[in-house]
Amino acid sequence: MNFEYAERLNKKVYPFVWYKIHPSNKKYGGSVVSAKQYYEYLNMLKNYKYKNKRVEKVIYWEPAKTTIDINKKIKETIKLLK
Repeated sequence: MNFEYAERLNKKVYPFVWYKIHPSNKKYGGSVVSAKQYYEYLNMLKNYKYKNKRVEKVIYWEPAKTTIDINKKIKETIKLLK
């Protein structure tokens, strides 16, 4: 996480969250992340601390071309982050 930079610049840390593997990954790009891996990633964001500071918000990324039931995925994400 970039909490050290955020602290120096007096800014917040808002990580991007996406349910897919970035297209730059030649082998797996565009694939949907497994439910287990997605949960572990969100759990890491939820539990990470730096000098008693935590991630307050995430930016949920969704491309224009929908490939899954986005409403279901967003509800799942919110439930995991609560």
